Amino acid sequence: MKDYKDFTNFAGYVRDNLLFDIKLELTNMVILLKGNRQKIDDAIEYAKTNSDFDFEIHQPSHPNIPLDTDEDKFVYEKGELLANFSKERLDEVFRLYPLMCKEKNISQDPNDDNDISNSTNNNIIKNVAIGAGVVVGSYLLYQLFK
Repeated sequence: MKDYKDFTNFAGYVRDNLLFDIKLELTNMVILLKGNRQKIDDAIEYAKTNSDFDFEIHQPSHPNIPLDTDEDKFVYEKGELLANFSKERLDEVFRLYPLMCKEKNISQDPNDDNDISNSTNNNIIKNVAIGAGVVVGSYLLYQLFK
């Protein structure tokens, strides 16, 4: 993927002002755009300009599970972006991304546009994304039934 314009759903969510879906797409872009801060900042600027999206006031979170690895921390903070898309939390996700990649031996080359299905490293990224979805889903269920 080249940039946020390749995410057709994202443009629609921005147009329709669907804030949760905008946050979800931006969160997914962190991995899909291989942590390219400039490309994600461009997407954020597009969303801010064309919808009511904006950064939220940072609310510190306190995980109820042990976060022993950089991958655990990355997945947790990335999942927390859906509940609180703050500049501070996004900065933390970007700080953790290269640490997680190094820990999992994932290529961080933003110019490496290999097909996801042909790359072992990208399969790991898919697994991280699925894990993040599970964490977010669990968190949302917890909040719903709390």
